[in-house]
Amino acid sequence: MPGPEVAAALADLEARADEIAEAIGLRRVLETTTEAFVSMDSDGLIRAWNPAAERLLGWHAAEVIGRVLADTIIPEPLREAHAGGMKRYMATGEARVAGERLALPALHRDGHVVTVEVVIWPNEVEGVWWFHAFLHDISDRVAAEERLRRERMFLATVLDSLSDGVLACDADAVITTVNPAARQLHGNPAPTVPMPVLFARLGARHADGSPMTYEEIPLIRALRGEIVVDAEIMLGDRRLVCTGRQLRDATGAVSGAVVAARDVTAERAAESHNTLVAARLRQTIAVQREVIEAAADRAETLRLVADRALEMFPQADGAAVEMRDGDEMVYTAVSGTMAPHAGLRLPANASLSGHAVREAVTMRCDDPATDPRVDQELCRRVGIGSMLITPLLSEDHVTGVLKVASRRTYAFDDSDTQHLQLLGHSLSGGLRHADDYAEINRLLTERTATLAEVEDANQLKLDLIGMLGHEIATPLMSILATVEMAAPGSQAAGPGDLTEMTEALALIGRQAARLDTLVREVLTQVALDAGRLHADRDPVDLRPAIAAAIELSGSQSVPVNADFSLFVLVNRGHLQQMLVNYLTNAAKYGGGAVAVDVTRTAENTVRIAVRDAGEGVPEGFRDQLFSQFSRARRTASSRPGTGLGLYIVRGLARANGGDAGYLPAVPHGSIFYLDLETA
Repeated sequence: MPGPEVAAALADLEARADEIAEAIGLRRVLETTTEAFVSMDSDGLIRAWNPAAERLLGWHAAEVIGRVLADTIIPEPLREAHAGGMKRYMATGEARVAGERLALPALHRDGHVVTVEVVIWPNEVEGVWWFHAFLHDISDRVAAEERLRRERMFLATVLDSLSDGVLACDADAVITTVNPAARQLHGNPAPTVPMPVLFARLGARHADGSPMTYEEIPLIRALRGEIVVDAEIMLGDRRLVCTGRQLRDATGAVSGAVVAARDVTAERAAESHNTLVAARLRQTIAVQREVIEAAADRAETLRLVADRALEMFPQADGAAVEMRDGDEMVYTAVSGTMAPHAGLRLPANASLSGHAVREAVTMRCDDPATDPRVDQELCRRVGIGSMLITPLLSEDHVTGVLKVASRRTYAFDDSDTQHLQLLGHSLSGGLRHADDYAEINRLLTERTATLAEVEDANQLKLDLIGMLGHEIATPLMSILATVEMAAPGSQAAGPGDLTEMTEALALIGRQAARLDTLVREVLTQVALDAGRLHADRDPVDLRPAIAAAIELSGSQSVPVNADFSLFVLVNRGHLQQMLVNYLTNAAKYGGGAVAVDVTRTAENTVRIAVRDAGEGVPEGFRDQLFSQFSRARRTASSRPGTGLGLYIVRGLARANGGDAGYLPAVPHGSIFYLDLETA
């Protein structure tokens, strides 16, 4: 039996054997675990580094044992904080992070940073402090969380920036998501509001205005599994188009529903307005066709427009064409409630019609009882509660007005005002042509009344007929073809095609203007031949006169070289006609005017010259330039014209105490000039 010393030694050996066995077992665990294990002594030197740490951080154990841990695996920006923590712990024993699960960056051998989850605990062995840590790579998880955070931030940003309102609920129909647009559309509902509460507050209606049940709400339909596409609802005075669908989670269970709502209030109003405008354009085209057909009969034209105006304004009870007769306005053509007042005369200076004539603008009266511009007694007698009036223009003055009226106050709006203006323009053109035809017939009758002039008159009629047959046919056929194509029911007219209607009206306007110019030329030529052309001259400022002629002729960017303080004595209308003829002549034959020059040729004479850079006038034809029906052979077949333009210019110039002529331009081109007396 061993003595006490031997027994104590054996016990100590057994204890050490147990410790060794425990250490060996622990080492095997650390070597086989997937978690990186690192130990550091109180000097900050690495003392343990298992294979998982080698795989995680790239260093072999033999390379790092004895190295400073901070310099090996702690990123440089964090090393100072690490040193401060070690110093504080060694001085106070206070460990702020011991035993805590921390997410920290760790430096890999190749320099990239690995995000790891770390648990650190200190341990004192025989008076020496050791610091142990398990490290778990969570880079993928952190990256996934960052992606999720960014996706959520992106989704929130998108939702906040959308003009469409987005509303979502959970499976219990409790609101979960409301973007700013939805808050505005749905009365600022807060998340967590149950949908029945929100429904009771909104008062949703169908597109036709009928009440909507809770089960018919797009969000509830989507929650039930229906795919909602373009469902139109009304909230107050707003129209919304909604699209929605059911939401499911990763397991396939219903998690809620979402609806996107777009405010189409303005869009629907614009569609309604465009439909109305398109219908009115078709009506106006139809009226224009009738006006063209009736243009030779002035009385029939007036009656036609009064009747059609009543048809085109359903809110109107009566319509009238009032013509100016001295200081009075006369009900010349009437329809509807105004029919009993045919021939009625009223003072121009005490009526809204007189105001429209004087100011040459369309006017509206919503309530005669509160409008000081109207004859209130007459309105009561005729039965006018509101009215629209547009002026009828002839050349540069107003000859009358077109009026529509209703017994109700505030019966007309801005779109009605625009439509009446368009109809008034159509009537104005028809009246001008009716007056022109009457004037042509009167002048031709006077010319043929004298036996001594029968032969000349017959020849003039033959020339006019030939010229008119050629020049009128093209624009007239264009007008009629355009009207037929754009008429309701034709194959070319699409329903509600406002653009095509507008283009058709523009073409009709251009061709009608061409006819109008032709008729004015013929009238002026006949008046010149009859010796009946008289010019009432007034001082005219050249600045606005030349600018107006350039605009009227359609010329583009024509420079004007002039002393604009100059005034000339001339009939304003004659000056415009002469300048427009010169400018259009330059466009036809000279490639367009390149300048308008105004110079003094004598103390009391001003020369206005229109220059072009074309081929110029052949020398052998220059003597015939200002003769009637005179056209150069090289251009007569390729360019439209009557051969009256320059003849009329010279006749008008001489009637105004001046003259007109031609000069060749240098190095090429033409100069057509007017000499007029200064004011």
